[in-house]
Formats: sequence, C-alpha cells, structure tokens
Amino acid sequence: MEELPPRIRNGWALVHWILMRRYRSFALVTLGVASAMHTDWHLARPAHHQLSLGLAQHWLSAIPVFALTAWYVCRAWPHRIAGASAAIIGGAALVAQVVEPL
Repeated sequence: MEELPPRIRNGWALVHWILMRRYRSFALVTLGVASAMHTDWHLARPAHHQLSLGLAQHWLSAIPVFALTAWYVCRAWPHRIAGASAAIIGGAALVAQVVEPL
C-alpha cells in the first residue's frame, strides 16, 4: 500500500486525498479511451485517406479497450458503475470525435 502524505491528519483529509486520486485516474482513463476511439476511427476510414487503413474488422480493437475500462470502473467506482461508465465513454467520445479534430 502506498504511504500517505504527511499533511493528512484527519478523516476528511483522507477522504479528499482518496477522491482526488480517483478523479486523476478517471481523467487518465477517459483520455486513454478517447485516444483508442480516435485510433479506431483511423483504422476504419477508407484506405484512400492518407492516415487511414480501411480495415473491415476495426471494431475488434475496441474489445480490449472497453474490457479494461469496465474493469477499472468496477474496481474504482463499484457503487456508481452506470454513471462512471457513461461519464468515461461520453467524455471520451466528445474528446475523440469533437475536440481533437478541431
């Protein structure tokens, strides 16, 4: 187990520290899923585009990504599985398909 920072002296500080660690990992997982979605987009587009492959089975690359995301959500947010899943997938889709192409 990881050592607690010395500034944590009471229960509320511990709760805050744990939640901040969760939210940081939440953001990293969302960015990871967004990059996987964007990569899948390039795998699926027609081959005439310079950075795309036009693979018919591109969706197979999504299986391990979403499986790992489901594992993370079940481990980090066991009481809010639907909400955390929707936030990660929705945020990743927004970043991968809307923000990044801009």
